[in-house]
Amino acid sequence: MKFILITWNIAGLPYFFNFSGTPVEKGEQIFEKIDEYLSKTDKLVVIHLQELFDSKLSEKIIKLCKSKSYNNIYPSQKSNRFFGLNSGLMTISNMPIESHNFIAYTESYGEDSFANKGILSIKINDIWFINTHLQNDMVMIGLKKTAKISLLHQINQFKDFYNVINDNNNKSLVAGDFNISIKELVKKIDIEHFWESNEATIHHSKPDLIFANFLPKKSDVEIVYHDNLSDHKMVLLSGLL
Repeated sequence: MKFILITWNIAGLPYFFNFSGTPVEKGEQIFEKIDEYLSKTDKLVVIHLQELFDSKLSEKIIKLCKSKSYNNIYPSQKSNRFFGLNSGLMTISNMPIESHNFIAYTESYGEDSFANKGILSIKINDIWFINTHLQNDMVMIGLKKTAKISLLHQINQFKDFYNVINDNNNKSLVAGDFNISIKELVKKIDIEHFWESNEATIHHSKPDLIFANFLPKKSDVEIVYHDNLSDHKMVLLSGLL
């Protein structure tokens, strides 16, 4: 089966704090870009979005997805903080989702503490497609050193989750914004196969990653620019399952 896996941080920050991110008014344009792939009937398409914190923006995208009968999972659980946000994660597919799961990270710091960041997983055709967004160490509230400690805690929690997937002989494709390079991540997690863009996905770094515990056939990765919609580039992996 042909497939397309996309990860895209769309910078949909909360309305009152969205100084440089994606405004609600661009929801239709975001959907148009992902619909170009979801409408491909000859391929399994899975799209992972991150930083979809603005409730109106997420509601708009969900409504547009439902209008095309796309299956979507959106974990709306908020953090327990006074000013609590959801996970910012959304995964959309053009094929039925067999099951799904969400696990919240137990450690967070700075402005990330307001969010309910975690690991969102869906299962299609006996393959787990995993979406996540880790702690940002360039915090505006707090110390960078402490944020890095929180990032390490989240990496270890993700490692434990990923090891369970592997120990149970499940196939998994992982994509998301890890706020760390693959070069650093492989020092913490046993990653067999990964695809790295040949250019930065935001600023001068490559935090938007795709990796797997199996090797799809004829796999190829590319970067797609939508600079008018997000500060992150879209990362796309295609191949055969």
